[in-house]
Amino acid sequence: MALRACIEGFNIVIRQVIAIDATHLKAKTKGVLLVAMCKDGNEMIYPLAFGFAHSECTESWTWFLKQLRTVIRYPECVMLVSDRHAGIFSGMDAIFPDAAHGVCAYHLSQNLKRICKHRDDVIKLYYRATYMYRVEEFDREMAELKATHRKVYDELIQVGIEKFSRVHSPRKRYHMMTTNIAESINSCLLAIRKLPITSIVEFIPDLLQRWFHDRRINAREMPTFLTHDANAHIKQRILPSQRCEIHPIDFHRFKVDDKWNEAIVDLEQRSCSCREWDLDELPCIHAMAVARIKGMPINALCSDFFTTGWLQHAYAMAVNPVPKPETWDIPDAVRDRIVLPWLKRKQPGRPKKSRTPSAGEKRKKQTCSNCGEKGHNKKRCRKPSSSPNTSKPVKKSTYL
Repeated sequence: MALRACIEGFNIVIRQVIAIDATHLKAKTKGVLLVAMCKDGNEMIYPLAFGFAHSECTESWTWFLKQLRTVIRYPECVMLVSDRHAGIFSGMDAIFPDAAHGVCAYHLSQNLKRICKHRDDVIKLYYRATYMYRVEEFDREMAELKATHRKVYDELIQVGIEKFSRVHSPRKRYHMMTTNIAESINSCLLAIRKLPITSIVEFIPDLLQRWFHDRRINAREMPTFLTHDANAHIKQRILPSQRCEIHPIDFHRFKVDDKWNEAIVDLEQRSCSCREWDLDELPCIHAMAVARIKGMPINALCSDFFTTGWLQHAYAMAVNPVPKPETWDIPDAVRDRIVLPWLKRKQPGRPKKSRTPSAGEKRKKQTCSNCGEKGHNKKRCRKPSSSPNTSKPVKKSTYL
């Protein structure tokens, strides 16, 4: 299910980075909800597509990605971000062979924790390498990671550097290094996962109708040329950019010293050797310093994705409410078709309501109310009870 308003906005004014994920349904028929999400210029969730399947398997992901490709105008320019589910990898190879595929940095870190036994120093090195903007900085962090924990390093090489590294990604990932936006939409739908699929299908357009209306008004009321999030990005870098020393090279190139590193800014190519401007399409402190001495507006250094005009265009088309079923004009071929629920074997035991942690993810430990230690409860505590004994005394038997 992909609404026309979402499709038009994505193909015109939304960055071509899509996060895909699945969430389990809790109704009688079970199943999973597959989602594809993006981000608008204000770093808000921009929903693209939803799908229902019997389980999270290769067949389901292949079908969902096949439907998703039909609504994308330029699929070869898309960057898809997901976890390491085998069904997603198989579906990507079959349906999106010309698109780029990245792995969620958070899910990969949870898998690495299982290998390194939750060593914080190893995970910190992994994150530093993942978010680096320059190749030499990435190589330095990976070399230190290799010397610290060889098995984690080998696992990352097996995954593929281009899958998790920002600087080696074949497409720009901007700030979407994780699938958090897909997880967030799953949280929005948490309360309705117990409802039948028909009720969920009716709820999603109503939710998007409210979102598009509120964000359309919010975008029109923005007084600045850039969105609120882009303005916050600029404000955080104004003071550091004023401390930079600029040395002109020619009409378009400048050497900028920020007291820590030196960078070469090319205004004509809209590029900086620190690579932040290149990969995020928002100016770094070096580009802002050059713009200040050249008398250029900072807004001219930003991509159109982060302007309020494009944000208004993203929500320009309204999401119309679904009319009552009595008014539907249903073709006979659809009316006569009988759709049965998928076969689902009931699992033994009490149904689970909490989510299953990812591989390597720490589980929340119990806290004893008696001694305050973790790993057990008051009933299994071996220390003497700290609370006074309030139990009633046992009456003696009156029988001899």
